[in-house]
Formats: sequence, C-alpha cells, structure tokens
Amino acid sequence: MSIVESRVRLVVVGGAHDGRSFPVRPPFLIGRSAECNLRPASDAVSLHHCAIENRHGRPVIVDLCSDEGTFVNGFQLMCDFPLRDGDELRVGPLQFLVRVYDLVNCTEEANTADMAIQVPQEEVT
Repeated sequence: MSIVESRVRLVVVGGAHDGRSFPVRPPFLIGRSAECNLRPASDAVSLHHCAIENRHGRPVIVDLCSDEGTFVNGFQLMCDFPLRDGDELRVGPLQFLVRVYDLVNCTEEANTADMAIQVPQEEVT
C-alpha cells in the first residue's frame, strides 16, 4: 500500500526577500506572537493569523480568525483550505508561492530513507 505525504515550502514573492524559500513543518503558525514560526513585523498580521496543518498527509491552510483575513489565489478563506503546488498565499502584506512536493512511501513499513520525492512537472526540464 502506498502512502503519500506532502512537504511544503513557501517562496517569498516581492519585497526585500523576493525568492527566499523556506520549509514548512506543520503545524506551522504565522502571526506576530512569539510562539509563531513566521513572525511578520506588520500590524496587518494578527498575533495568531493562520496555520498550515497536516491533514491525512496533505497541507491545509487555516485562518485563525485573523482581522485582515488569509487569501489563497486572491480569495479570502472562509473555511479550511487544502493547499496545492503553485497556490498563491497572502497574509497581510506578505505574498508567497506555495510549493508542494509529494513523498511517496511504497509500504507502510518503509522508513523515510525509502521515500522518493516527486517533483512538480513544471520543474522538470
């Protein structure tokens, strides 16, 4: 039985850090609070703005009742939303490109050394 688990990276779009990429390890909290994994210095970002969670091996973005909202592909989240490779995430003034890489584990008993990374098609040239 194959198991699929996703790995996520956020790539900064625009600004001084344009193109910077960093890994997301769920649960990944975004907000101004000290316990958040990503802490933007912007009043447009709530203390606990949103989180990226792992649900059944897939990344899901959850707005945490933020004041300004969380947006995916230009639409404000009204409920939890599964993230896909290529999605655009906006949190306050920050914009990110979401990169999702699937790790396929051929058997439940296999360890992480036996996993293969499936790279999104547009990255294969």
